Amino acid sequence: MPCRIKKSKKSPWLNSPWSENKIQMYVATHSHRDGYLFHADGNGNFLHGATASKKKLMGSRAGWPDLCFVLDGRIVWIELKAKAGSVSEAQRRLHEAMKARGCEVHVVKAVDGPSAWEKIKGILDNGARP
Repeated sequence: MPCRIKKSKKSPWLNSPWSENKIQMYVATHSHRDGYLFHADGNGNFLHGATASKKKLMGSRAGWPDLCFVLDGRIVWIELKAKAGSVSEAQRRLHEAMKARGCEVHVVKAVDGPSAWEKIKGILDNGARP
């Protein structure tokens, strides 16, 4: 049964349009619930200069996909985009380089968490390839 996020007078965050962060939180919650082995590192978050510099020195890089799912014999990278979002030049270049090395990379554009999760489940369950 799908998880439903209820609108609340107490939380304007829940009543706001679906941002990429909000969509990712929904997808992560459902990924955990359904038992997927996955990782999301939060590179897309806006970070204070010192924190961003430290993450860069530790290996973070612009353009890396938002999510990584580890399946039986298959690793799937997912870039999430909200309704108004678009792939940056850094993302496009990195995704092309990953695909050239045999990686499976998908861009999932959705208006909300449930539609994003439905698209991702289709990719994961049906073995879709780029």
